[in-house]
Amino acid sequence: MSVTGSFVYQTDLVPGSGTGFQNIFFDNFTDAATIPDADDFTINFGPFTWTKADNLDAERLAGIQYNNGAFNGFVFLTNFTFQGQDYRFNLEGSVISVRLLSGGFPTGSSYINGTLNSPAFGGTAYTPPVTPPTPGVPEPATWAMMIAGMGLAGAAMRARKSAVAFA
Repeated sequence: MSVTGSFVYQTDLVPGSGTGFQNIFFDNFTDAATIPDADDFTINFGPFTWTKADNLDAERLAGIQYNNGAFNGFVFLTNFTFQGQDYRFNLEGSVISVRLLSGGFPTGSSYINGTLNSPAFGGTAYTPPVTPPTPGVPEPATWAMMIAGMGLAGAAMRARKSAVAFA
């Protein structure tokens, strides 16, 4: 079975080497609210296509898994119906499992187990826009001191009219 998809990752959130297993959730991206769910993460699993919006966020957020700074797969969890039966699709790192649901809970052993070949996914690096800091506005007291200082400097220059002495 072929599994394909696409995802977006934020370059400055990729952990460094030696950090062990880390999940970076799509909701942690700087502009997460502006990235459509279908752009954030899409997986095509046979006849099913899921996006980040299909993830069961109440149980576990969708994200990208890294191992010592290297891409290791995804974190994704969703329920689906196939031929009248409810199932749970679980993707943890590169490991895929599908289990039968009974009363909304996974039961029994997995019907499908496998590993995800990451090159089947096209990753797009996302670098958040850099917003320059807003320049500070001087305090009113600063303005008053500056104006008073200029006034005093002008008054001092005006009062210093010295007489020219000829020898």
